[in-house]
Amino acid sequence: MAADSAHAALARVDRGIAPISDALQAQTAYMQAVLGRNKANGTWQAAAGTLAADMSLLPDVPLTLPAVTEGVQPDAAFTQSLGDLIDDARRTHPTVLAAEAQVDAAAAKVDQTRAQGLPNFSLVSKYSRDNQPASLGLGIPEYPANGHEWYVGVQVTIPFFEGFSRNYQIRQTQAQLEKQQDTLDDARQQAGLEVWNSYQGVQTSTETVKDSATLLDIAQRSFVAAQRRYQAGVGNILELLNTQTALANAQQQRVQALTDWRAARLRLAGSLGRLGPRDMP
Repeated sequence: MAADSAHAALARVDRGIAPISDALQAQTAYMQAVLGRNKANGTWQAAAGTLAADMSLLPDVPLTLPAVTEGVQPDAAFTQSLGDLIDDARRTHPTVLAAEAQVDAAAAKVDQTRAQGLPNFSLVSKYSRDNQPASLGLGIPEYPANGHEWYVGVQVTIPFFEGFSRNYQIRQTQAQLEKQQDTLDDARQQAGLEVWNSYQGVQTSTETVKDSATLLDIAQRSFVAAQRRYQAGVGNILELLNTQTALANAQQQRVQALTDWRAARLRLAGSLGRLGPRDMP
């Protein structure tokens, strides 16, 4: 756009219908656009190299990425309500499941500690056979011998007094169980809050994408009108350059809005504990 404006301004100067300042202003805007493009290209190359390294590739491996306008498009409709998403996260988020496992382990520890202080009943049995030769003394001939022994019984262990250590151990495990239950409640609360914030971010990004499309359409029509007016000799260079800048800004805002929307979807999927492509909201 800046190059077209510079050519148009130079053509008017050559025809003697515009001052040289028009061409200089247009050329200044063009060189500023070139410098901005060079800087953006450097930033892009660095980002592409970082992405390749994250994929365990060499930084100079060429990557082909889809345009930000391709793929899934913003849609404010969701298959689940916000309340359902929050309830789902409070039940199935990995941090919640991990906290629930810790609560179960702490509860089992309480039962184990309490059971160790109760009477213990055991069924015991033994059977043995001995066929070693026997002798009455040194130098006396041995004679064959054969013996069998067996018994079955019940063993009862009753802890009478342990110095109250058992009560202390039970209280300690119960305190640990209460701590794990508090951790579980916090995990559920945090999971619900993250879903709420991420959901609002998606909603806001969706509206921003719609507004950026409207802004881009208006900026394009404004620039085309200003360009035609200037080429027809009824407009001035400032009007053309202002609409040119406004259109470039609108294009950047459109790309940024789409990028923010896709990032918001990823954050929502992460807050739900689901990052698979089929689980994307």
